[in-house]
Amino acid sequence: MLYVWGAMGEKAQVVTPSIVELLNTPDESAAMYALQEIGEPAHAAVPALVAMLDDPFRFGEATSTLSAMGPHAKPAIPLLQRMLSQPGDRDRALEALGQFGELAEPALADVARLLSDPDKQTREAAEYTLRNLL
Repeated sequence: MLYVWGAMGEKAQVVTPSIVELLNTPDESAAMYALQEIGEPAHAAVPALVAMLDDPFRFGEATSTLSAMGPHAKPAIPLLQRMLSQPGDRDRALEALGQFGELAEPALADVARLLSDPDKQTREAAEYTLRNLL
């Protein structure tokens, strides 16, 4: 059913609360797919998706789903900014911020500071992210 709702796109907005309830179940990936396909009208899912960013196993799918929420995903930006100061989370946060485009503008200075990070991978990730933010 989740794939059907996803295929309906924005028309499935009314079932967003039911989809959100499935985020912490074995159907989580299918639920995120449906939310991505519904897009911005499914913005009621944003708080649940932001809460998932602390879980490294759910982070990627959660950020992809959040990026489909357009400007409603703004609550994710401060958390991603804080993650930039944590070496173990930095690269994930950079990749995620790159998906948000202009919405991630508040993190621009933090990302730019990482251009001088001692770690080459972090510097390259920061450069890539800045290209997506500008």
